[in-house]
Amino acid sequence: MVQDKSYAKINLFLEVLGTRRDDYHQIRTIYQEIDICDEITISLDEVLTVEMDYPRSDLWNDLATLQMQDNIVYKTAQLMQKEYNLADGARILIKKNIPSAAGLGGGSSNAATAIKLLSTLWKQNLSYDRMYRTAVQLGSDVPYFLLGGTALGEGRGEKVTKLTDVDLRKILLIKPNIDISSSKAYSILKEYGDNQGWINFCNVSDRRELPVHCFNRLEKSICDNYPEIKKIIDHCNNNGAVNSILSGSGSTVVSFYNEDEIIDEHYRYFNDLGYWACKTSTKH
Repeated sequence: MVQDKSYAKINLFLEVLGTRRDDYHQIRTIYQEIDICDEITISLDEVLTVEMDYPRSDLWNDLATLQMQDNIVYKTAQLMQKEYNLADGARILIKKNIPSAAGLGGGSSNAATAIKLLSTLWKQNLSYDRMYRTAVQLGSDVPYFLLGGTALGEGRGEKVTKLTDVDLRKILLIKPNIDISSSKAYSILKEYGDNQGWINFCNVSDRRELPVHCFNRLEKSICDNYPEIKKIIDHCNNNGAVNSILSGSGSTVVSFYNEDEIIDEHYRYFNDLGYWACKTSTKH
């Protein structure tokens, strides 16, 4: 049996530079691993199965009806069986804490963690390059989770470069009862950016000031289509947050704080509204 934690991410910066010939978008992003995770346990079995444990069914209604064959971890295991001509099966249990369709990379993180665990369980001892070749077939964010920490993502997000880790201690995640797929988020994007925001972000000399300069190109068009998300961002920014942005393709708002009293107040406020709210920090 093998097991490990599968951490979520936020995007400290996300610029969309244009479209590509493969119908994906050209992006430049800063991935940041955060201290909230799913837990994955895998044991050898004659067949391949994936079981999901949801702590709050109301956050995972769509996933609860998902066929096992459509689960990204199931697809990961199948792909590895095919690539390495493996006859062994596996029983995979995923204890979920990361909401789906939230811009937090839960599924991608699960896939990357499964690659590493199955490499050990099936005695493949895969190198990073071989794991990367599997990861890139599964999704744009999956390669990032092989590295974790703070990293630059380019291309469609799959070209990952490790950066010096960022240390941010007071982060609040707020997810309304809205699910947004990546395809939907990019389909409603109204305009592309350029490199100026990236240059400004990189020129921040004091990394403690990074939250002020965090940015997401997808945010405006998503807020135009989902006013509830804009209300969350405005409430946080108008009531003491350092800055609030959308994470990835949404629908989670990431709010940064300097003071415990304010983050605690906002945490209670959004919980009382029935939103999913979680106090966290960058992973150390």
